[in-house]
Amino acid sequence: MNTAEIIDVIEKLETRLNSYWNFYSIAIIAISGWLLSLNKPSEFPIESAVILSIGFLLFIIMNASVLLPLTKRIYALEKVLIMTVAETTTLVPELKTILSKPLINNRYIGTIVMYFLLAIAMLVFIAYKAYVLNVSG
Repeated sequence: MNTAEIIDVIEKLETRLNSYWNFYSIAIIAISGWLLSLNKPSEFPIESAVILSIGFLLFIIMNASVLLPLTKRIYALEKVLIMTVAETTTLVPELKTILSKPLINNRYIGTIVMYFLLAIAMLVFIAYKAYVLNVSG
């Protein structure tokens, strides 16, 4: 593969990755908005909180099962791009410098941390809302 082909594949994977992040973000925003709109215990019994938590856990597992390997694949292709650029003599020096580094440093670890921090925050928010409406309220 030449430099242009590798960049094209990376861009396609980035688009796919962004779709999974968008899907995840929309789910979190939608659930949060719905939870914020609830004001009475009858609107969110404990059983509903348990069901919502289980459903959200299944969702994050399924989404992560694609998002995390996809992130690894992009990282691997970026390594191939860096090796290919190092061997290329036809690139402008400025472009060669830019393409000789990963787009996002520590991307895989950052993805894991961000993904699961958001997931934990959402689960805590679900539990908190159920507690406030049903136990303390």
